[in-house]
Amino acid sequence: MSHSSPGAVFLSYASQDGEAVRRLAEALRGAGVEVWFDWDELRGGDEWDRKIRQQIKTCALFVPVLSANTQSRPEGYFRLEWHLAEQRSLLIAKGRAFIVPVCIDETREGEALVPDAFLAVQWSRLRQGRPASGGAAGGPGSGGQARSGTDEQLTQFVAQVQRLLVQPQAASPQSGVAPASTPTGRNVRRPRRWQIIAPAAAVLVGLAAVVWKWQRPAPSTQPDTAAASVPASTPAAVSTKSIAVRPARPPSAAAEPAQAAQPAQTGKSLVVLPLENLSPDPADAFFTDGMHEEIVQTLSRLGDLRVLSRATALTLKGTKDSLAAIGQRLGVAYALSGSLRRGGKQVRVSVELRRTADEGVVWQKRFEQEFKDGFALQDEIAAEVAKVLQVHTSAGWFAGAKFMTKNAEAYELFLKARDLPATKGPSPMTFREQVALGERVMALDPNFMSGASLLSQAYTYLFTSSRGTLGQAERTEIADKAKRWAERASALMPGAGDGALAVYYSMAEQNPERALVYAQNEVRALPNDPNGYNRLGSVASWGRYREALEAYNRALALDPMHVRALYNRVRVAAYLRDLPAFEEAAAKSLEHGGMNVNRYEIFEYRFNLTGKLPDGLYRYPDSIVGDATILWLGRRFEELLAEADRLLTKPGDLRLFSRFLALTFRARAAQRLGRPAVTADAVSAMVAIAETEAESAGLPERQLQWMKVTVLAYTGRKDEAIALCRRQIEASAAPAQTSVRWGWERDLALIHAWFGDKRECVEVLARLLLVPSGVTVVNLRLAADWDLVRDDAGFQALLADPRNSAPL
Repeated sequence: MSHSSPGAVFLSYASQDGEAVRRLAEALRGAGVEVWFDWDELRGGDEWDRKIRQQIKTCALFVPVLSANTQSRPEGYFRLEWHLAEQRSLLIAKGRAFIVPVCIDETREGEALVPDAFLAVQWSRLRQGRPASGGAAGGPGSGGQARSGTDEQLTQFVAQVQRLLVQPQAASPQSGVAPASTPTGRNVRRPRRWQIIAPAAAVLVGLAAVVWKWQRPAPSTQPDTAAASVPASTPAAVSTKSIAVRPARPPSAAAEPAQAAQPAQTGKSLVVLPLENLSPDPADAFFTDGMHEEIVQTLSRLGDLRVLSRATALTLKGTKDSLAAIGQRLGVAYALSGSLRRGGKQVRVSVELRRTADEGVVWQKRFEQEFKDGFALQDEIAAEVAKVLQVHTSAGWFAGAKFMTKNAEAYELFLKARDLPATKGPSPMTFREQVALGERVMALDPNFMSGASLLSQAYTYLFTSSRGTLGQAERTEIADKAKRWAERASALMPGAGDGALAVYYSMAEQNPERALVYAQNEVRALPNDPNGYNRLGSVASWGRYREALEAYNRALALDPMHVRALYNRVRVAAYLRDLPAFEEAAAKSLEHGGMNVNRYEIFEYRFNLTGKLPDGLYRYPDSIVGDATILWLGRRFEELLAEADRLLTKPGDLRLFSRFLALTFRARAAQRLGRPAVTADAVSAMVAIAETEAESAGLPERQLQWMKVTVLAYTGRKDEAIALCRRQIEASAAPAQTSVRWGWERDLALIHAWFGDKRECVEVLARLLLVPSGVTVVNLRLAADWDLVRDDAGFQALLADPRNSAPL
């Protein structure tokens, strides 16, 4: 398989339709279109998967071939291809063609199991690779006429493809086509009142709307690492085949992301390109990296100069793109580049500043001095750049600006530790390794501010990610070390070093008011550091969502590729019911975020805003119960029961809380399927966990209380469940606990819904719909959680009120 060109057409189809698609490819080739087609290359593997993803990402047109074969297969690799294409279509400007469906039999659009984006455009009808014809095939005296009509229509289809490659105007929606009426396109049985399964008239709980609240971490406050991670590979099992169809001549225009997503260029804006290491000793590469980071950090302290982060700069290493293209894509007017040579006791740095628009040289200079203070040259370089760009500086602005260390070994260990979460994924094991490296760094250089900040945050993330697996004494020791190193970073560089304290108070002590003070200190000291604004947004996400969105937008204005700010903006935009901002952030997060993105969380947010769900199961490592959540929302109860049983096959492999969640899904699925014995067995196991294991497992208090509320509801103890829920609401009355209080109020509304308390449920929901609580009209209309109250007149009034669907 070869890579497709940027003007390629990508054909996606089920392997059973290979012959028909082969005829279609031959017709395109015969009409003068270059066709890539390797009939024998039906295989899997990571390399094959990467090539497929790259082709979908760069092709000009995506042509899904639809048939009874695709309709009969609810799972298949082609469905992942369709999902990737639909995700990319969100980035393409309105009015430009990208998805061009072709149906090769009598499959009807209204019944097709396809993404919504496929139903919004005109379909072409080609029977077995030829246009559908009203005449009978074969027979004396009729074959010639049928072939003539077929050839004419096929020629028209090929001409349409060529026209779209040159003038990519979107096909208009086909009249009479409507999406399926049910949330998943499947028949959904009318819900029936839940059965009594326990002596106390227990009612099963629907938790789909609140599961993520307990299994998701707080918005990520980690700084971006050197580059975006590569997304995890999909399963290697392949049952489809894909063809890239390339025109003989490059088209004049290909589908591109919407221009609105690109940052605007500003006059005083700069990217510092990675320095080239010309030293004879390859081991000096660390010194080159350190000089690059020092220059970026020092220039970032200039309040009226926008400097892109080092993470974004490193994505340009080795790029063949012109400076004009870089400037247009990243919205910067200048680029600083150069090289470093270190020999003996001398260090020589050559730098030049260019305009990105015309690549003209604005300034260039060679700096050479004896190597004493490892990164002292950055002060002089930054001062020269500031003078050339006429950037305002204040007296002493360089004082204390050195973020790096003079110790080569310490810096190499620091780089290794910093990149661990991106390369290995955020986990307790990763954070333990990061802590070990960080301790070595600080032993080598106790005055290394960035090292102290990194070590504090590593301890904080270890503290939050290890709940339920560590004893109280060890957790207390970890928290103490996190605080001590955060205070050390702040003492080494007041203001600029306060980021670690913001992370500690937000995540370890859950004191957002105090965390906000330190986050604001950091952005005042480093006004051009996107990591600081990402931390500020994460702290504000405790309830001040509009402020959080503004902070994330500021981080992304400074660094358009800041993957954590992108992903954090996904959640905030979803809670604010801002669909355009959500889809933009979600698409970029899925493309660039790698292991920093929880794809299931994005799936659920999209369901809450649009009612859309993915078709298949993915087994992504992002969440243990991610697929189960999607199955519950999609009312696929038989599959949900099988998924819950799969998760519970080896309970020792699941953490306690994940096992509890899997049991709730098993109980709900079994109840909906009318299997009371299975339901009772699951509830009994839940009770055992909540009453015996949970207290000694070191779980967070909120998780413990939620488990108690859930068990009370499952066993029919309604009044006790409501009373405990109300106590939690009262305990989170402080302004800093706003988002926590909204979460408990959602739980209270669900309890009322589970027991059919229509008036009480509506009263709580009416308040939650007016604030960014995560409750949406779409979820209320479609999710099974609300089946017992949905026919209430007051509930229907909530759904009809336009204020409850408007962005907040």
